[in-house]
Amino acid sequence: MRNSPLGVSRALILLVGFVATSLICGALTAGLLIPVIGGAGQLTLAGTDFFNSQPVNFVDQPAAEESTMYTSDGRVIAHFYDENRTNVPLSKISLNMQNAIIAIEDARFYQHGGVDPQGLLRAFVNNQTGGATQGASTLTQQYIKNVNVEKANAAGDKDAYERAIAQTPARKIEEAKTAVWLEQHYSKKQILEKYLNIALFGEATYGVEAAAERFFSTSAAKLTLTQSATLAGLVQSPSTYNPLVPANRKAATERRNQVLTRMRELDMISEKVYRNATGSKLVTKPATSNNGCIAAGDRAYFCEYVRKLIEIDPRFNALGKTQQERRTAIRRGGLKIYTTMNASIQRYASKSVKEHIPTTDSSKLATAAVTVQPKTGRILAIAQNRVFDPRGGAGRTTLNFGVDKDYGDSSGFQTGSTFKPFTLAAWLTAGHSLYDTVDSTVRSRAASEFTSCGKRLKGEDWFPKNSSEGEGGKPMSALDATVHSVNTAYAEMESKLDLCDIADLAGKMGVRMAAPRSFSEGEKATTKLPTVIPSLTLGTMEISPMTMASAYGTFANDGTYCSPVAVQAIKDRNGKTLSIPRSTCSQVLEPEVAKGVTYALKQVITRGTAAGNDIGRPAAGKTGTTDEVRDTWFVGYTPQLSTAVWVADPNSYDGERKSLYGLTVKGRTYGVIYGGTMAAPIWQQIMRSASQNLPTSGWNDPQGTVTHRDDVEVPNVTGKKVDEAVAAIEGAGLKATVQGDRNGVVISTSPGPGSRLQPGAAVQIITMRSFGQPGNNDHNGNRPTALPGWPNPGRGND
Repeated sequence: MRNSPLGVSRALILLVGFVATSLICGALTAGLLIPVIGGAGQLTLAGTDFFNSQPVNFVDQPAAEESTMYTSDGRVIAHFYDENRTNVPLSKISLNMQNAIIAIEDARFYQHGGVDPQGLLRAFVNNQTGGATQGASTLTQQYIKNVNVEKANAAGDKDAYERAIAQTPARKIEEAKTAVWLEQHYSKKQILEKYLNIALFGEATYGVEAAAERFFSTSAAKLTLTQSATLAGLVQSPSTYNPLVPANRKAATERRNQVLTRMRELDMISEKVYRNATGSKLVTKPATSNNGCIAAGDRAYFCEYVRKLIEIDPRFNALGKTQQERRTAIRRGGLKIYTTMNASIQRYASKSVKEHIPTTDSSKLATAAVTVQPKTGRILAIAQNRVFDPRGGAGRTTLNFGVDKDYGDSSGFQTGSTFKPFTLAAWLTAGHSLYDTVDSTVRSRAASEFTSCGKRLKGEDWFPKNSSEGEGGKPMSALDATVHSVNTAYAEMESKLDLCDIADLAGKMGVRMAAPRSFSEGEKATTKLPTVIPSLTLGTMEISPMTMASAYGTFANDGTYCSPVAVQAIKDRNGKTLSIPRSTCSQVLEPEVAKGVTYALKQVITRGTAAGNDIGRPAAGKTGTTDEVRDTWFVGYTPQLSTAVWVADPNSYDGERKSLYGLTVKGRTYGVIYGGTMAAPIWQQIMRSASQNLPTSGWNDPQGTVTHRDDVEVPNVTGKKVDEAVAAIEGAGLKATVQGDRNGVVISTSPGPGSRLQPGAAVQIITMRSFGQPGNNDHNGNRPTALPGWPNPGRGND
């Protein structure tokens, strides 16, 4: 509003003069926009002309209101607010509260037309004659001031905020003119309702519904007389009269009684009720502040993921075009955010991670688990054995280990052998079979053995090793290489594929690094998987559990990948459903390829590295343990659920993270913690509980080239004479070689009986003559010692 040349200070004096004259003449009616009374003089004329000339630039808007986040079945997860407020209609605010606020703040509310001339004149005279400063604002004027403050806060406009609270004639005139306008457009009950929903009651609590909950753990509809008087007394000075502050109890009680006295003077209550009320003790029952995800308990990490997702993801543009606008919408917009969280599965997951590794366990191990629904992409649970707390401390953090860096500040973790199924999928897609034989020899591999987008790699040699010396060193099927997680066999498989094909296929399944990285100088950091690093297949890239759970969901869903989604609906304060991003599903693997991977991963649980972790129904999964045993994993699935579990010490010690050797967890000491040691049992407990009410179903076995077998089985020739053994092996289409005395009997073969080899592959026959027969002594007349792994002759087993 522009100031008139008349001057706002002089204009306010003229306005008061106008009001005084109007009172004398009885001319002030429903507003101030009336003709000048004849003979009232130029004072009234000037004041009226100036007042009537001021424009009304008031746009009413809803007060900021808290947003609420819910589970998929409507249970409250958390509330978000800059101003703790829940708007309610006047019909849900007790009459006690309505009367109390009118009595103490604007006794003539139902008589004036927006500006109270009696109150204005009283305050003006008192202030001009040296009395204590008095205000003369009606509830209507106070509401206008609060709306202007709200607008400034919502816009983050500090200058506008200062103008809204400035004790200047300009603001008072503008407020008065707007109050008259407002009274002409809204009923008294509408104005009272708006005021009671916007007023500040202290403790960052706005509106009477939130105040009733904060101070008395009740609703506005159930406020008693004394509770109402206490709240009504707060609005003048919320900090001075806050009854929750022990030092303020006396002042709060006196202020409450002042409100009750005013109600008695106005005949709102009887003398008896008044005496009983003023003689009663001020009793509060404060409710705990529940602002944000910190109050969400075991659901906090899921909550925080959703909050950040909505703010960061531009696809939530129905809430605002910028991150700041979307943040404001969450904290001030009165939204109802319905997530995909399954409250039961979330509870099972939280229980499992904390039972296996307590929050403050001396091992300092952390664990995170994420469960998704393969057929929909819905994220059902995000749990970890930590307490969500920005203050930090033992077992407390805001780092969300289950999700990407943008949404949880964690950079992900190397996945170890849980990455191998993506290489297996590329292997099967390329036309290979689960039964193709691969060489698992432990050896150094030249970079040129590997191909990236059709070109041979250059660089240093790579020397992949296995987790134990006894693994590898012989031909085996791709199936067995998967079941027993043989690194050297997978290095061989990778050398027969193109790294770009592996990375591209994994990318189609949603696999990306949790935080951007670059792998050469000048290269732009990206979350895409690298295609020039042979160790890719052994899981050397940092990926989040959510990404892994979603990607494995592709195998569970017969090759269809559904992108993860955490929000199922958002409604605005008026109940309108807003447009939000949905999961997209696409077939990225041939169904038989997906079934082939599942066929292999089922056997990981039944006879492989996760044996003993079955869940009583068809399930598939893969263990993972990284180099130096720093990160351990298990990712597994049923047709209905896919869960990824990570276990490690996330802390850095002298720049390096701890290897999981010799740790004591819950009083039990482990020599080495592998993926099957703790991650798999955590997964087992979650999946057993989460699946208990789901139908038992599995997958059909794969057909076609995925299970094609050109290989032949090594016959069992143990105990046979050499000539018989040679005939049997060569009859099977294999080549026989003999180690030992050809006149002896066969004690074993390498590979052993039942192994499957490509036609023409060599089988070594190992022989020994029976003790006590001719030839039993060596050339020096000594009895032979046992072959490795066999008992010494005549000594028995130790």
